[in-house]
Amino acid sequence: MPPIDRTSTSGGSLIPEDYARGIIKNVTQMSAALKLLSRRRMSRKTQRMSVLTTKPTAAFVTPGTAPFNSTDVGLKAVTALNWADLNLVAEPIACIVMVPDHYREDQAYDLWGEIRPEVEEAIAAAIDSAVFFGTGAPASWPSSINAHATAAGNVVTAGTGVDLAADLNSAMGAVEGDGFYPSGFFYDLREKATLRGLRDQNRQFLWAPRGPANTGLQNAGDNDQIATRTRDVTQQGEIWGLPAYTSAMGLTGFVPATGSTRYLTGDWDMAYIGIRSDIRMDTSNEATITDGADTWPLFQRDTTAVRFVTRVAYVTGNPATRANATTANRSPFAALKAP
Repeated sequence: MPPIDRTSTSGGSLIPEDYARGIIKNVTQMSAALKLLSRRRMSRKTQRMSVLTTKPTAAFVTPGTAPFNSTDVGLKAVTALNWADLNLVAEPIACIVMVPDHYREDQAYDLWGEIRPEVEEAIAAAIDSAVFFGTGAPASWPSSINAHATAAGNVVTAGTGVDLAADLNSAMGAVEGDGFYPSGFFYDLREKATLRGLRDQNRQFLWAPRGPANTGLQNAGDNDQIATRTRDVTQQGEIWGLPAYTSAMGLTGFVPATGSTRYLTGDWDMAYIGIRSDIRMDTSNEATITDGADTWPLFQRDTTAVRFVTRVAYVTGNPATRANATTANRSPFAALKAP
């Protein structure tokens, strides 16, 4: 847990207030979860939602027995509707950066200009790792997107179809088979090379920034306007006409290995991410910072610590559909995995 020192490439004054106010906006630009999932503002730690678990049924009225053998007076069907609670539980994400006072005083340019994007990226990476793959997720959060899709059996193995485009189409079909409408993709940055390398039987590339019209890989992850924003670690393109986001976060769920996830797709409106508070920033030069066995008495070491904290919640909805009434093998999401 060392502080920033003179070997660092950053420098300057410590965190102006207007910078702190903009952090959560930039985290949103970096986090695929905050772009894809439905966002909700929270006024307390827990927010309760309801999801329909049993859909109603209707039937034509049948005639009764004589003398009431007319549909005019026949008995109408009775149906049931059931709901279950979904709880968004906001849990804190934090980051502490330590800066030696003498080092900060001797810099001629903006130290915060160097620290800020790294803190934003760290927070975004923590959110995406937990939401998509459950890595580092709080115990109060439900299964990750990837685990939810896998548990329901919505898994396609790469190579099952004639090419990657067919496999991605099958993943969408798994979501549609459960009665949901796919609305986007999320995939690892390394997959862009695979998309670019796809060819048809005439050795013509299937992928191109503006087409071609005979494939579903139009502009796959290469939106020119967004790609120029180098600090955004998610870039939007399209796969099968749906928004596709890629990530350079190095998420553990995307690590190349047998059975690892390569793409996630689904009805992202069925997952919710709650923001309990924007980034709270506090500074101290008198506290003692502990990190495992390490301690750092700030006052004694002429060091200032800057603490960043926000509170985020996540939950996945899985409402009943007429296509699949069995909760255990139904999911709004699907995963394309490596063989």
